[in-house]
Amino acid sequence: MAVGQIVAGAKQLGVRQISSALDGVLALQARGDDFSIRHSSRVLRALWPSVVSKLPHFGPGELAAALQSYWWQLSYSRQELSLSGVAREHPVVEMTVEASGSGRTARSPLKEQQATDDLRTRLLRPVLQRLGEMGLRQVGSCLTAIAPSVRPPDVLDEEDRAFVRAQVERAFLVDENPEGCGQAPGDFAAWRSDFWLGEVQSLDTAELLELACGIRESGAGPQWVESSLFDELQQRLRPAGRAQPSVELSHLLLLRLCRVMDIWQGHEVEGVLRQLLSSPEAVRPLPTSYFVAVLEALCAFSVPKELPLRLLAAFLDRVERGERSVQPEQWAELLCAIRPLDEQPSWERVVPRILQSLVPHVSGLPAPALAELLRSLASKPYPAEPARGGYSALERAPGVVTAAVREAVEAGRWGLAEAVGVFDSLGQLNWYDERAAAAILAQCARTPLLEPHVPLMLPLARASAALRVHHAPLLHKMVLWYCWCYTYLRPKPLPTEQLDELLEFAGHLLELSFQSLELHSVLAENLRNPQASPRQVLALLATLARFSHFPPEFKETCARVCAESSNTDLASLSPTDLVNAFNIHLCAVFDGPAALKHWLTEDAAMKAFFQVHTSQKWYQRQDQERTSFLQSPAYLTLKQAAEEEGLHLQPSDPGEVYHVELVSRDAKQRLSAWSNDPPVAVVCIKTREQLRWYVPITADGGAEPEQLDNRCHQFRYMFRGAVQKMRHLSAMGYRPAVVWMSEWNALETQQQRSEYLRTALGAPGRRSTAFSPAGVEVEDAYR
Repeated sequence: MAVGQIVAGAKQLGVRQISSALDGVLALQARGDDFSIRHSSRVLRALWPSVVSKLPHFGPGELAAALQSYWWQLSYSRQELSLSGVAREHPVVEMTVEASGSGRTARSPLKEQQATDDLRTRLLRPVLQRLGEMGLRQVGSCLTAIAPSVRPPDVLDEEDRAFVRAQVERAFLVDENPEGCGQAPGDFAAWRSDFWLGEVQSLDTAELLELACGIRESGAGPQWVESSLFDELQQRLRPAGRAQPSVELSHLLLLRLCRVMDIWQGHEVEGVLRQLLSSPEAVRPLPTSYFVAVLEALCAFSVPKELPLRLLAAFLDRVERGERSVQPEQWAELLCAIRPLDEQPSWERVVPRILQSLVPHVSGLPAPALAELLRSLASKPYPAEPARGGYSALERAPGVVTAAVREAVEAGRWGLAEAVGVFDSLGQLNWYDERAAAAILAQCARTPLLEPHVPLMLPLARASAALRVHHAPLLHKMVLWYCWCYTYLRPKPLPTEQLDELLEFAGHLLELSFQSLELHSVLAENLRNPQASPRQVLALLATLARFSHFPPEFKETCARVCAESSNTDLASLSPTDLVNAFNIHLCAVFDGPAALKHWLTEDAAMKAFFQVHTSQKWYQRQDQERTSFLQSPAYLTLKQAAEEEGLHLQPSDPGEVYHVELVSRDAKQRLSAWSNDPPVAVVCIKTREQLRWYVPITADGGAEPEQLDNRCHQFRYMFRGAVQKMRHLSAMGYRPAVVWMSEWNALETQQQRSEYLRTALGAPGRRSTAFSPAGVEVEDAYR
């Protein structure tokens, strides 16, 4: 009844009546139920024209009440927008009743955005510009009203926060140093003792804490303001004997105190928070959304990890007892918050319990929450577990998450940047699903590449290599766009950071065995980059050599970097860098022109450089692979199959340029004699060296990837180092025979293995039998 009367007569209300109505709105909002919030939005929409027209006549109290009521309602509406995709109970936009009658939603997103901008322009900025007229209590109320929301997105953007910071600085412009401020000496001290300290002391402890948090959140305020507030709080919260003074904190104030935890270091407030948060029962009244936000704030600071773990374990106990309800996106937020502390014993205590509750609800996550969950999981991938029947959360997670990803991509809920980020996260987790990959590749293939998409090329290439996906039309599109941006947008010569990006991008394409003359020319151009370090020059040479591309400047650059590299430069190279650098010599000898090969093998300086600095790590790596093979079950089964077939095969000797799983026993004699019967080299292609998805460059690039024929369903394709190894073994005179470990490990009987090995030796080329790609099982050394 009262609400209807206010709505009907809103246009005739004066300032005092509007103020009383706003106080009533604040009381309705404090109740928090749907009925009260719906009526508060009705009153605010009816009052809005009068508030705007009479705002210049508002006093400090009315200004603070107007900002509090309207901004709280707007924050509520935006939270509903982030959860359900529609704004509910907006304070300015006229609502329309849903068909179900369950609530009221904004008529259109455009109208809602225009109304929000109107609130910023006609309420927020005018009120903040008058902060200097307000007392500290009203300033604290205004800063509390616009504090960052409990959960994202924040209503204020960066521009708004900058405006808030400027107005807070303007409100506290009184300077402790009177020079240049028009103040006589001693004026500041007198003003502070007569007025400032009196007003500070008139605030209760909760208001002081809110004001201190608001000033810190704004990033403004002179040092003397914070010092004065801290001194007053220190005095009030200092224990009298053994008893700690009690402080009544609202849910939002506790959250704000935790979000600015760093300013309380060594302060009595820190002791209050420690005492409060050390007891799970003390935070029991927190609603779930506030508890999640508090946990996120605690994990962002260097607090003892036992503290948030204990709180979360008690929270999960209450959930299991049915005392708490948790939404799917809140489970995801809990997992993302606790990830930085995901170490023993937290893995045993909380993470499996969260996953067990989260996995069944992954399909219900909003698209942003799903992307953030994947990003968090990929930041610290869990070690793969042996199969336990498919019922554990970790075993179910890949299938459930990839299904949700496919649905989100097909529904168009992500832009290109978000889709590539999700694809990159799946690559880091090694969670592969063909339908999910097809959906993401389809979006990447049909989206025109623009300048803002340049940073996406590297994660897209990285994800393709990690998930073993070779989609040649898409890779060609990526390379052409990268090279165009390099030509027209990048500075010349390339800075060090962008050169590292180029090397990483080329490295992923090299792993995928994708050749591009445009990329070769970009790499060759940077051989003479004056900003390139010796490490980067060696990496450029190695990449070109592995691409079997030897431009005219290759020899000159190789001689220069080998001669000019100091011991310090070489000592800074990692073992991987040294192994990669040996490819300069190795690939040039096998794949390079005769003159270059002669120079590398006959020049004393070149022989010394590669023999002394790089060859040791290369041969050490081969010996490690040999040891790993001899200790694997694959060695025993291959040896038994070879013996049953009467084949005289043995592992290659230590010190060979390539470790070969099995070779003919008289391989050295037959190679040296140039026999017409070349020795056999049985090469095991591990799962990580076998593509899951292959589309050749001859495919129609305009077709949807799911419509393209994934050739891996008919044939096997190797990539990574196996391609170079096979090529060089053939050049050495071996007759390679391939054993695909994804197939070999699936064989159950000795007879099947013997037949497989016999077929592989009898058909050195690629067999044409049908083949199913390997799944996402554990990728150990010989799987």
